[in-house]
Amino acid sequence: MSKFIKRLKKSIGTAEKALVIGTAFGHLDDIKKHFNTVFVHNEKDSIRSRNIVNIKNINDIGMSSYP
Repeated sequence: MSKFIKRLKKSIGTAEKALVIGTAFGHLDDIKKHFNTVFVHNEKDSIRSRNIVNIKNINDIGMSSYP
């Protein structure tokens, strides 16, 4: 586990999903290994992997499931 992922997990606790803007400062490979689902908003590239969901419009992300 990389130092980046250790710090990330410590700050957010246990989470199964992650939201990434851009390329995650070059840590996208580490992030996709440690989270079940990774939502990526990247206008330049279409990143593909088994657990990555590409988001074309950042406004599609809503907080409707939260009070």
